[in-house]
Amino acid sequence: MFTGFINQNSEQNLPLACHLYGGLPEFLVHHGQVRILWIFDLDKRDLSNAQKADNYRMFRCVCKVMRDVFRVSPSSPGVEFKYINKRILTHFDLFDRTRVIFKLGNPLYPSRFFFCITVLNLELVRQLADFFNDL
Repeated sequence: MFTGFINQNSEQNLPLACHLYGGLPEFLVHHGQVRILWIFDLDKRDLSNAQKADNYRMFRCVCKVMRDVFRVSPSSPGVEFKYINKRILTHFDLFDRTRVIFKLGNPLYPSRFFFCITVLNLELVRQLADFFNDL
């Protein structure tokens, strides 16, 4: 389970994330399932219909890049991509039902992560998986 963010630069920046997404096709062969929840960097205000439509357009562009560059798309077996028009403060990924990887944004380059930290805590993984599924 991954959380990722989408903004106006995602279509151009996503191909540079080969260290994160480049291994997904091989991972799917061995492990079977990848779920990515895409989140927009939004504030707490309600979105207009035009903003929601623009978010949907950006999500479709991200799906196209994932398909064309990383050979993984929502139609691939074992893959699920969704997006929400909601902001979460901390991005995280869950691996193998045992590890949480927290990603801290880079204050100088908002479209990048500054660092990641891995936490081995089964209870935290379970709680975050429930949170992920609720989103």
